[in-house]
Amino acid sequence: MGQFVFTLVAMLPLHLFGLLKLEPLSGRVVSLAGPLSILFLVDVLCSLAATQRLSLPMFTVLRRFAIPMTMLLEKAWGQATPPRLVQCE
Repeated sequence: MGQFVFTLVAMLPLHLFGLLKLEPLSGRVVSLAGPLSILFLVDVLCSLAATQRLSLPMFTVLRRFAIPMTMLLEKAWGQATPPRLVQCE
């Protein structure tokens, strides 16, 4: 929830100083951004609920395994090859 609040707090001053242009809130904007925002919120809540049930060693293994697996899947499905520097880290 802190991520949502921080995003709003960071975007408001940028908008007020003219560094960021925000569309006025309308039904069209809500219909375009609403479903994605709801899915993101559901993902965050499900992830938090799932990690509460994990032991610390299992959480560490999942965290270390997720990045290489994501890179492999991006290469296989998305045809995206990360830069060599990213692969070496």
